[in-house]
Amino acid sequence: MRLEISNELTEIRRAADMVEEFCGRHALPEREGKAINVVLDEVLSNVICYAFADTKPHAILVTLNYSDGEITVEVEDDGVPFDPTQVRAPTLANDVIERRPGGLGIVSVRSLTNSIEYRRASERNCLVLRRRVEAGQTAPQPSQTFSVSDSAHGAGRVIVVVGRLDSPVAKMARDRLLHAIHDGPDRFAVDLSRVPYVSSAGIWALLAADYLATARGGGLVLFGLNHDVRQLFERTGIIGTLRVCDTAEEALATLQPAAAP
Repeated sequence: MRLEISNELTEIRRAADMVEEFCGRHALPEREGKAINVVLDEVLSNVICYAFADTKPHAILVTLNYSDGEITVEVEDDGVPFDPTQVRAPTLANDVIERRPGGLGIVSVRSLTNSIEYRRASERNCLVLRRRVEAGQTAPQPSQTFSVSDSAHGAGRVIVVVGRLDSPVAKMARDRLLHAIHDGPDRFAVDLSRVPYVSSAGIWALLAADYLATARGGGLVLFGLNHDVRQLFERTGIIGTLRVCDTAEEALATLQPAAAP
């Protein structure tokens, strides 16, 4: 399958829709679709934000193939030369908030692919990424419309995020999270149980929300992460910087002030 998109962040959703169709056509497991979507989100957002020296429209070609148990993703653009295979992965320091934005993306891409190849030809960048398909996974599920809502839960508040937490919605997600925290109590539990995957842009939105909640003298805890999101958070060093629990009750209890002696 092949798709041409323009250099606008909103176009990443068209690529995500193609991934969904591609996985359905080849009966690929749900985890594979999530992984490829995270990879494409990181690669395409980097191309869109940094590859072009002007503000003119540019075409970006995305090609997906599946053969012999392997998914191949190819991204081609006419931007400035950039070889991501030569970029050193950032040190996963304990204080992730001090790491410059973008460093998480290369970790995500490398952890979700088996090989990455780059070439420059005819003034164009061509990036080829391959991922072996793991057997015994569940079938893909239809995507949900993105939304953020919040409600009172005892002395705290639960913020529910639904849908892909990726580059096209990262700013909106951050703004809605910050608004809920600014106008709410001190303790927040963020429900990610209906979020199929999170890109590095989504991670930065969560970090910004945690920073504000902590600055206000309270805190924020995530809960309901699926296996793939939790694994990605572990690989990128987010677990430990952002607190994670299994349920809303556990999350809010974690933030309860200590009882007076």
